[in-house]
Amino acid sequence: MSVLHFVTSLQSSGFAFSANGDSLVVNPASQLSSEERDYIRQHKSEILAFIAGNSLRKTGDAYPQAVEVWTPAGNKLLVQARSPEHAADLRRWNPAPI
Repeated sequence: MSVLHFVTSLQSSGFAFSANGDSLVVNPASQLSSEERDYIRQHKSEILAFIAGNSLRKTGDAYPQAVEVWTPAGNKLLVQARSPEHAADLRRWNPAPI
């Protein structure tokens, strides 16, 4: 499983990822399965790099760019947009819940 798939899959299940220096923070950590914990241990540096590379950027920055979108259940995800048009489509198709 790729880091992109792993992180977005957990995000869609309600988990949040953040970096605190060299530490990876996953909330709620108590809800992680042992397999998910193992994956995180094995791929920590890749996950941290993914998070750093996909932090939200201002519109107009270089692409690919991470775009904040929402699942029907109201969970936030970061998805890579390939162009400004793709970013606009992602935001339009997956708006924040009201």
